[in-house]
Amino acid sequence: MAVKVEKYIINMDFSQGESGYSGNETIILSNDSQIIEMDSKGIDILNLKINDVAAKFQYSDDKKKLIINGTESGSLKIEIDFRRSYSESLAGLYLAGQGSKRIITTQFESTDASLAFPCFDRPDAKAIFEISMKIPGDREAIGNMPIKSVKKDGEYNVVEFLPTPVMSTYLLYMGVGKFKTKSVKYKNIEITLAIPGEELTSNDFPLEIASKCLEFYENYFGIPFELPKVHLISVPDFAAGAMENWGAITFREEALVCNDNTDLDSRINIGVTIAHELAHQWFGNLVTMKWWNDLWLNESFATFMEMLCLNTIHPEYDVIKSTYLSQTVSSMTSDSLKSTHPINAKVDSPDDIQQIFDEISYGKGGSILRMIHNYVGDDNFRKGVSAYLNKFRYGNAEGSDLWNSIGEVSKLPVGDIMSDWINQPGLPAIRVTPSGKKLKLEQRRYFMNDQHSDLVWRIPLSVKGSKGTKNILMDEKSMEINLGDYVKLNSDGNGFFRVIYEEEFYTNLKDKVQFFSDIDRAEIVNDAYSLLLSGKMTVDKYFRILNDLMPGVTTPVITLVQRNLDSAMSILFDRENFRSKATGLLKTILKELGEKSQDEESLRSITREKIKETLSLYDHDFAASNAVHFGEYFDSPPEGRQALALSKATTSDNIEDLKITYSKAKDDTDRNKLIIAMGSMKGKKNHKALMKMVMKGEIKRQDSPWAVISLIRNPDSRKFMLGIFKYVISAIRKEFAGTGFGAQAMQISIPLLGIVNEKKTRKLASLLNGPDVSQGSIKRSGNA
Repeated sequence: MAVKVEKYIINMDFSQGESGYSGNETIILSNDSQIIEMDSKGIDILNLKINDVAAKFQYSDDKKKLIINGTESGSLKIEIDFRRSYSESLAGLYLAGQGSKRIITTQFESTDASLAFPCFDRPDAKAIFEISMKIPGDREAIGNMPIKSVKKDGEYNVVEFLPTPVMSTYLLYMGVGKFKTKSVKYKNIEITLAIPGEELTSNDFPLEIASKCLEFYENYFGIPFELPKVHLISVPDFAAGAMENWGAITFREEALVCNDNTDLDSRINIGVTIAHELAHQWFGNLVTMKWWNDLWLNESFATFMEMLCLNTIHPEYDVIKSTYLSQTVSSMTSDSLKSTHPINAKVDSPDDIQQIFDEISYGKGGSILRMIHNYVGDDNFRKGVSAYLNKFRYGNAEGSDLWNSIGEVSKLPVGDIMSDWINQPGLPAIRVTPSGKKLKLEQRRYFMNDQHSDLVWRIPLSVKGSKGTKNILMDEKSMEINLGDYVKLNSDGNGFFRVIYEEEFYTNLKDKVQFFSDIDRAEIVNDAYSLLLSGKMTVDKYFRILNDLMPGVTTPVITLVQRNLDSAMSILFDRENFRSKATGLLKTILKELGEKSQDEESLRSITREKIKETLSLYDHDFAASNAVHFGEYFDSPPEGRQALALSKATTSDNIEDLKITYSKAKDDTDRNKLIIAMGSMKGKKNHKALMKMVMKGEIKRQDSPWAVISLIRNPDSRKFMLGIFKYVISAIRKEFAGTGFGAQAMQISIPLLGIVNEKKTRKLASLLNGPDVSQGSIKRSGNA
């Protein structure tokens, strides 16, 4: 590398009101090039010195680079005075919130530290950061490290922080505002919950979770947490769900704040999000990817570890089951499309990065790690990860370094297996054919349509028998195994592949149910649903399979059935036969679930409410009987509020009651429920009214995608949204630049809009560089 940065000394001046800020920085580095290029976006450079001598520089608007020519080799000290206005998007250094909740905050991942100050904005350009902030005397400052000193400067304070460890620019944090805080200690580490404003609106649940997570990760990795403190910071307007800034983690309000308005599903999500971000403190912060093409591993690993962690500290949350139902199932659907991409996506420039913040990076990646974890065993996996973290501590690494480490410990071909799974797009399907005393297994790439591919994967298989499970590696296109006591393939859904069985398997399903785990049943339902979507299974056969799996039915199956039927009805909305079968089954399940009991499993409680939400959308009689209680919205249990709002929305032609209730909501959890409900209404005037709320700023910028996606999921408003989608997605991409929201919104929207007008949507997708429409159009062409 031409430049190696040792240290940034950055003094930020936030004393100039909301017009902007200024700063000066000293960068200590070593250089062996005559040209130094720094990343800098929209920053006014006032002065620049090298080794105390004024230096000439130029700015490339195309490259977003500050270019210094004629530099000497060796150790250099670069001093820069700069100023900038606050970012207008939710990236870089920006203003968030209103009134007493107004704060200055940052979001630098992936390459937006250079929106705040000139720097070398790459993950491999690690350095120490010494930060100070000049702030109003009635405000507080939060950084990555504890405060070193506070000095008065008239009506302002200059807050200096202790130096950070060596770290990447995207992990730096600066926050200024009025915060209500509460702290606890884990060993010598101070964990602080920080809420903007004049009221501590959360209970202690986030602090309790964080303390338990730190203990789990220290024990699992065998490496202590490196910093003396960690802040959990609620940000009033935030593009991401959360961000793992080292020692100063930022969250959306609903992903951190827990109180009497927090339902069980949201409470578990808070736990999962905290566990995810704290996993990054080791995997991502302590050891960082060399380049953004390994972003998937950064996110996938945290996704997998959040599951292991929460399953240990709160087993009653059933996160292994819920992770399979959300991450694995949804990413399999996305990965079945022609438009999918390999996990190891090519990233040539920072502009490519936001396109890979999607279900493939998070869901598929985490599911592949779960498969490898099962293949090598927990002890080998843990030892391999620990060795990797110790070897590359404070440095950068590539994905292959992790596979090599796990492979060396386990003595298994982890690297070869992972090469197939991260470099090839899509996923395999294995057709299982009984042949005498043998089972013939044949793999081919699975598509939602009739595409063909010759790709072959090395697949770790778990074959479930009546007496136990046998693990084998399928490393060729077809193979035979002994039938033995075979019951089903892919035990506990550990593998990321679909299984296609002969008719005999489904015919004898009732006889095998006793051997199935909860996830086994869910996996069969998931594969059957995918065949239904692709037109390879009839509706009658699909519902027969569901009914055969219902005796002694388990919550994961119910959950998956609810999600599948909810998704299918949003597409097959005009197929009365399907809709009648679906709502009838859901009402039967709801009746069998009965009322909530005090000691029932978490997933069961959540699923009961999700069924009510689906029925609120697609069963008018259910919605009408529920809607009469909407006036009691804030007095109702948090778990039932989404169904209540949806019932009101689907039985009313006037958005005003929902808007009034929205204006009274005190936290983001309720606001989002009401946004989703307003997006589910019929009538173009209501669709326009919701988009008007977005454009006028009556809905937070961070929540605008909820409004857009709700309208696109609503069959009645898709035509309206198709007409304005080009402008809507452009606004989302601009507002949420540097995050995955743009890519995710495209991934969800294009298939659904394709139902309205496939030709127009294909043209739009091509223009916007989006996915194909197959997921939606194929679902409608099925035997429904």
